[in-house]
Amino acid sequence: MKLWRYVEALAIISAAGVTSLNVARLVRAVDGVWSVLFLLVSLPLGAALADFVAGTVHWIGDTFGREDGSSLFSPFRGHHADPLGITRHDAIETNGWNCVLAAPFIAMSVKLAPQQVGAAFYSSAVLTALSLFLCVTNQIHKWAHSHEVHPVVRYLQRCGVMLSPEHHAGHHCGAHDRRFCVTTGWMNAPLDRLGFFQALTRALGPWAVPEPSNTTPTTHVVEQSSLPPPSDIPEEPASNLIPPRGRGRPGRPEAPH
Repeated sequence: MKLWRYVEALAIISAAGVTSLNVARLVRAVDGVWSVLFLLVSLPLGAALADFVAGTVHWIGDTFGREDGSSLFSPFRGHHADPLGITRHDAIETNGWNCVLAAPFIAMSVKLAPQQVGAAFYSSAVLTALSLFLCVTNQIHKWAHSHEVHPVVRYLQRCGVMLSPEHHAGHHCGAHDRRFCVTTGWMNAPLDRLGFFQALTRALGPWAVPEPSNTTPTTHVVEQSSLPPPSDIPEEPASNLIPPRGRGRPGRPEAPH
């Protein structure tokens, strides 16, 4: 929808501007080495929280979304049928939805932004980091599906700082019922070990929308991957999930994401 695209564009601009101003306020409030150290620690804390929030939204979309485009969460199911679709989205379509999702956290971080170090300073720092990583989550997700990425991006993927194609392969196979977190992927191991999202799915089973019966189980492994696919899941050609060289660049948007 044209109106939704304007909303997404406005959300991206607002998120970038307000978050930048909030970072400046936090830096001005710094008073001593401990506050500097906490600002640094707030980055991985915010990344982990963003991973959990994004994973929860991802689970909601996968569980209750429909592929017919009848809801805001429909693109999540459509992504299972066409994993490469995200690589054809432009910057607005890729990042707009996440900036809308981050708006409440950005607002809270601004409200708490202090003039001096204290409880509000620490809370605002974590919320700012959470908002920042939440805004770029879908861009990170897109890179995990892209054949060609910047060497810095690939380095961060290999270091585990952001979601890698190899790690994300675990979601694009079988029933798509694990590894929902797509920011850093850090929260997937503990949440899957606890069966967190699986328990939620069982509890809300009567309201869940079944996965289409014609959805083919897929793997998601790029040529750099050393991760073998699960033995009980048939392997699909990598070309089904990663675009060939020279293709898959952002083009005309297909659906809100």
